[in-house]
Amino acid sequence: MGSFKNLNYGPFRENIRLFLQEFAEKFEDNAVPGMASWSTLLINEKKGIVFPFYTFEETVEQSLDPFCDYCKFSGWGHHFVSKRKYHLIIPEVDYWKKPLKDNFLDVRTHILYGLIHCNGYGHLICINGVKAPSNFLSETDAMNIWDRICSTLCTRKVSVRDEINLRLLYVVGYGQSWYGKWGYKFSHGTFGVRKGKYESAVEYLRSLNLDKIISDFKNKSKGGRIKQIINKYRGVADIPLITLSDLLKFMLGFGGRARVQGKIENKVVKSSCQHVLKRRDNEEPTSFDALVTSIANSCRWPARRVEHVLKQIVNLLKQNKGGCDGNYGVSRYEMREELRKCVGDTGLIDFVLKSVNCFAIGNYVVRRSLNSSTRRFEFSIQEVLEEAEPDCQWPEERVEHASEVTANILTENSDEENTMPWRELQDKARECLGETQPIDCVVHSMDNPMIRNQSISRTKKPSTKKFELPIQSLIKDAQNDTMECSVAEDALYLYRSVLFGYRDTHPLSLATKAIMDSKYFVKEWCFKEHNLDPLIALSCLFLPSFDELETELMRPLSPAVVVAVPLSSTIGELKVVAQAAFRDTYCIMDKFVASQIGGLKKIDENKVVCHSIEPSSPVWVRGSGLDLGTTLRYEDGAQRLTVDCCCGAKYDDGERLATCEVCNVSQHTRCSGIADKEDAPSDFLCSDCVAVSRRK
Repeated sequence: MGSFKNLNYGPFRENIRLFLQEFAEKFEDNAVPGMASWSTLLINEKKGIVFPFYTFEETVEQSLDPFCDYCKFSGWGHHFVSKRKYHLIIPEVDYWKKPLKDNFLDVRTHILYGLIHCNGYGHLICINGVKAPSNFLSETDAMNIWDRICSTLCTRKVSVRDEINLRLLYVVGYGQSWYGKWGYKFSHGTFGVRKGKYESAVEYLRSLNLDKIISDFKNKSKGGRIKQIINKYRGVADIPLITLSDLLKFMLGFGGRARVQGKIENKVVKSSCQHVLKRRDNEEPTSFDALVTSIANSCRWPARRVEHVLKQIVNLLKQNKGGCDGNYGVSRYEMREELRKCVGDTGLIDFVLKSVNCFAIGNYVVRRSLNSSTRRFEFSIQEVLEEAEPDCQWPEERVEHASEVTANILTENSDEENTMPWRELQDKARECLGETQPIDCVVHSMDNPMIRNQSISRTKKPSTKKFELPIQSLIKDAQNDTMECSVAEDALYLYRSVLFGYRDTHPLSLATKAIMDSKYFVKEWCFKEHNLDPLIALSCLFLPSFDELETELMRPLSPAVVVAVPLSSTIGELKVVAQAAFRDTYCIMDKFVASQIGGLKKIDENKVVCHSIEPSSPVWVRGSGLDLGTTLRYEDGAQRLTVDCCCGAKYDDGERLATCEVCNVSQHTRCSGIADKEDAPSDFLCSDCVAVSRRK
């Protein structure tokens, strides 16, 4: 999708429509009443797995639940209600080939479930990995898919509520949440936790001295085990372990290596999720055989017919020299008409043309890309002059076995200098495997692979002029085979005994509590600047009148809408585009009429946009026609709770609340001394009303 250069500027509400038009197949019978439904096939190229990616468009005005609790809990309850919600789902494996359940929007076992409003603000609802004998899709793979989708479609902001088990270990070890690897940053906590408190808590726990922990627990029943665990990892680490962060980071890293024992974390074992949404001009092309297999597995036509169509595409492009100079290609319509002459089956042709992204055949690479001028898809072919270094073509299971054999040979036969001649390794591998090619794939084609916690490199010894394998052990206590299995157990023990082992009033317990209450994280995507693009992206912000600000719209302003206009557009033309964008985005602005660009100082409508407005500056738009009588005004609903809790919370953060029967102010049950297992009393009184009643 990276080849859609115009999508880098286009707003989400337009990009999602283009995506559904070009990459998705619409269901004739909607899976959910009132929601339009589409399916896109994603491909795991390494194993040839094809899995569905569903998109459901919910029209808010027809919805039984038009408001958004996720916006409310994320602090976005003041946003105007968006006209459409898009539910993006990769279902669990059992539903890859059968319809989803009627209550699928309430299910939290999907591999991926995200919701994005048409204004570009969204929520990552759940991420779950799946492991089975025939397929593998980890949480990291699912997050990579989600992040690429959001980036390609120009999402504005996405929130996530971090409910990962043992998330505290990751935060203390790495200084950020697991989602931080993809750029998600602290937004706000529950129970009144703010950014400063969160950062102070993280720093306090990360800097906690391990010797201080041993001293604190030396006279307690758990002290011996805690000291044993700390000294155990200090003894095997190749770096000093001083703080709790040092220890947990080392343990988490060691545990990660244990989980991939026998695998090579480099060029051989690539990311397990390469899918059809990847559309960069410089992307690595799919092999011809892999493309044929993936298309045939996802359609009713046999592989031989798919192969025939693809070869005809290549022949037609060669005859027409389509796109060889990088300036033009053969349009999708032209390609379709030419293929009908030699293939005949229009359904097969359309399916293959939509499935083609970027593939290699012989010395040629065929691409499908969007022409930014015509906004039409074109096919091009380019001859590859330099042959790329071939990747390992062996199945993953065979590479794993070969790496295990390699580890055994190196461990048992290395000399005193921890080296082994390359030829000797090949000879011994032939005894075990009957051939050397898999071993060559494991070691020869890579730079410093890691096998069973050993760093391997292939170098030429100056004195003998022969290749040898120097081995650098990353774990000193290599004989302790049971250690890998106990890492998770040791980490869990430290989690329970140290991070939750101090008295409630201890600074460590307070810091732990603050981090556990820090659940909301947000990623923001910024505008991209491309001087060669014919479009300019602008952020248009509605500016209410003084009367509206004083009487009706007293909450923070709703997010701006993004518009993309040609560089040659005038301010008057921008006003028309902005008006249409507001009408298309927010329910309350369905009949909005833009009257002025430029806030208090009106800009001449004949001026060119690029000469009057900076792309990074908001464009203020005044106008009239708001439907102030609609109930679909704010995302947190028509009836807004008044929250004023002693923890500092001023709005509903998703934690359990109790509402005072006297003043209707809500407070957290936890802050009011009501245990989680107890029901909130029907005659609940807030702390202020209790104080008043006592004075009486």
